Amino acid sequence: MTLPCGHTRHRLIKNFTSLGPYLREGQCHDFYFFFDCLAMCVDVKAEPEKREFWGWWLDLDAQGQSMTYSYRYGLFDEAGNWSEIKFKDKAITEKVHTTRESFHKRLEVLVQQLDPPYSLTERP
Repeated sequence: MTLPCGHTRHRLIKNFTSLGPYLREGQCHDFYFFFDCLAMCVDVKAEPEKREFWGWWLDLDAQGQSMTYSYRYGLFDEAGNWSEIKFKDKAITEKVHTTRESFHKRLEVLVQQLDPPYSLTERP
């Protein structure tokens, strides 16, 4: 599958993988890409398979030479599902937003380095 600008899905996945452990390839399809970050463990004393995390996830769609995206924030539960939740604790909010901002800066650089480059636009 190839976009009009010549990028293939495989090529985009390879580039996105270089950003680190954020891309969830199994949840991607066509030119839709899913990323997430488990930024902060809710309870480090819980058994590893029962741990839940505060974090963010990103839905990204590529069309032509543009990409549209939206971030959401919340809880990744022990079943492996995301729930959108507004953080009440300032430390959690800061940690999650810091990891998201760091990732987004690297994503912006990556899409500009593609040949041809993409524009990156937040969904309203």
